[in-house]
Amino acid sequence: KRIGGLLKEFKARRKDGIVFPLSLTLTEAPLVGHRLFTALLRNETEQKLAERRLAAQYAIARVLADCTTIQQATPEILRAVGESLGWQVGVLWQVKAGTKILCCVEVWRTSPDRFSEFVTVTQSMSFSKGVGLPGRTWETGKPIRIPDAVQDPNFPRAPMAAQAGLHAAFAFPIRLGDAILGVMEFFSREIQEPEEALLHQMVSVGSQIGQFMQRIETETALRESEEQTRLILDTALDAVVTLDGHGNVIGWNSQAEAMFGWSREEIIGQPVVSTIIPPKYRDAHLQGIQRCLTSEVSQIINKRIELSGLHRDGHEFPLELAITGIR
Repeated sequence: KRIGGLLKEFKARRKDGIVFPLSLTLTEAPLVGHRLFTALLRNETEQKLAERRLAAQYAIARVLADCTTIQQATPEILRAVGESLGWQVGVLWQVKAGTKILCCVEVWRTSPDRFSEFVTVTQSMSFSKGVGLPGRTWETGKPIRIPDAVQDPNFPRAPMAAQAGLHAAFAFPIRLGDAILGVMEFFSREIQEPEEALLHQMVSVGSQIGQFMQRIETETALRESEEQTRLILDTALDAVVTLDGHGNVIGWNSQAEAMFGWSREEIIGQPVVSTIIPPKYRDAHLQGIQRCLTSEVSQIINKRIELSGLHRDGHEFPLELAITGIR
């Protein structure tokens, strides 16, 4: 075997049951008639944990960048944290709307067949403030690390954790400003000391996840609002045309298609002046667009104007126009 360099890396166990990474280096000390060796044992805990924390940070950033829905992101975030930090079970608890309880939303585990009873019980439970690890995290608003959850007096799932062989646990709040949206907790089969650097990191991670959840919810609400508006406009009896500040078409309902002969796909992005305005009125229309962008806009807003429109086939027809400003 190789002497004078790193011989082996392995895990060691302290008297109190805590497991930690260890490296062994052997150095030979020549002596006539004997072979003597000096063994250097080094605790690699901090280096390994720093590497894991960095890996977790990168993994979470990738998930938040790649996912477009909360449903898609939740299991990926749990997996990213669990796999990067070497934990076996991860749980997301979310504050149920209109209540004062945390409900289980998602559970991740290293294998679908492992920790089944613990997972089943977890999925069926809910917590109020101060109760259990999720409730304590919610109440304090701070990350919490437990060396051995089986021995913790305020951990209702201790019997199931003991049966599953789960010991170390930590949880951190998902925050949006001062509001706590939920809690994430993780479990390991090894008894571990509280790690302050990890807890500090998870404060930042919790804020990032909270901002992500708010952004996704806002985008979802916006899409639903836009879809509702589109449905209302498409069922309107009048043609509804929306222009940007340059006079280009950005909205076109079904009645506009029927009235002017242009499909939505064909006219979106096109200048309205060269499509549905008769040539003899185009200069006046361009001047009107400029007035709409000035203080004179009040002269035409919400007033009915009679003029002529141009069909795609070239024929002109009378129409009545009402203009509304949108900010």
